[in-house]
Amino acid sequence: MFRASGSGSRERGNNALRALDKWLGIPLVALFGLMRTRRGLPQNVDSIGLFMFGAIGDSLIAGSVIADLKLRFPAASIVGFISEANRGIIQILDGLDESVVVPISRPHSAVRAIRRRPVDIVLDFSPWPRTGAILSALAKARYTVGLRREGQYRHYAYDAVGEHRKDRHEIENLRDVVRCLGIDPVGTPRLKAALFDQPLPAELSRPYVVFHPWAAGYRHELREWPDQHWVELAQALIRDGYQIALSGAPHDRSRSLALAQAVGGPAVVVLAGRTTLGAMAAVLAKAEAVVSVNTGIMHLAAVLDCPLVALHGPTNPLRWGPLGARSKVLGPGAEDGGAYLDLGFEYPPDAPEIMGCIAVTDVLACLRELLRGAAGGLSGGTSSLEAV
Repeated sequence: MFRASGSGSRERGNNALRALDKWLGIPLVALFGLMRTRRGLPQNVDSIGLFMFGAIGDSLIAGSVIADLKLRFPAASIVGFISEANRGIIQILDGLDESVVVPISRPHSAVRAIRRRPVDIVLDFSPWPRTGAILSALAKARYTVGLRREGQYRHYAYDAVGEHRKDRHEIENLRDVVRCLGIDPVGTPRLKAALFDQPLPAELSRPYVVFHPWAAGYRHELREWPDQHWVELAQALIRDGYQIALSGAPHDRSRSLALAQAVGGPAVVVLAGRTTLGAMAAVLAKAEAVVSVNTGIMHLAAVLDCPLVALHGPTNPLRWGPLGARSKVLGPGAEDGGAYLDLGFEYPPDAPEIMGCIAVTDVLACLRELLRGAAGGLSGGTSSLEAV
């Protein structure tokens, strides 16, 4: 009902980039591997560069190792090399001493940006694109570490490699990069304390629940819950006395406005396109609960330990689920045709839309369980959805 336009052209562009990465990237990585001798870990480390070119959620997960690095190398500067698409991570992630924005889509400019900031160690947290491996080889670094993943052929040019496996959460895969430095990482992402001093939007005048309905990236529509389900859930929560805050990126604003109109009434506040990532973190932190599809906002809510219902369909929660203590995952498992995404692009040609299998009543029940016993919690009322 509220699908974004241009998804077909974006999908064709993504397919072309993946093909280029495979057919050009693999030979380049192999060539770099043949041309260099593997080096040992430097004794003196003054700077460590983190290659975090993925989405916001990937970068948050990668940020979990910063505290461990600072314990092991207290005098070293931690430099975040980020992409233009996820530069908002600078607003929220604590522990980065510097940041360098790398224009990944423009290879020559990307190499120049990397080489302008020499570092002693590069840690490449990208699990499958060869781009990170190539930039690691071209960086002015004394030691490079990346991930070896079966079938991706991207590990030849690193000095040391961690193992990327499909049978564990991504945080453990990224921790394996840091283990190559003799560290046993246990840290979690830390957010800047100043985030929580920001005022809420004036329209949020009573307890509210945040909805993040919109996914991003390749074939994002297959990871989105049906619009009518959001409408029904919102109307039930409004009857229970809650406001609804709709989160989203600037390009999600028109869909968010249409969704708010379908819900009806003044209790829906559309924040999509109006807030920075930092301001959104403050909104999430003060929410009664969050309902989100698998995306960066879901991971941010989990880091904040919000009461969270995470809606999964194709995405495997074992690999990419939320890490918060008060997070619950709903969605069809592998036995029901879901949870098949590992690296993020393994959609079958005839991939079915399975997100609709998640019932509105189940989401509402999860919310009530999360907030049971809290003053004014969702367990205090009886929603008409119970009769659906």
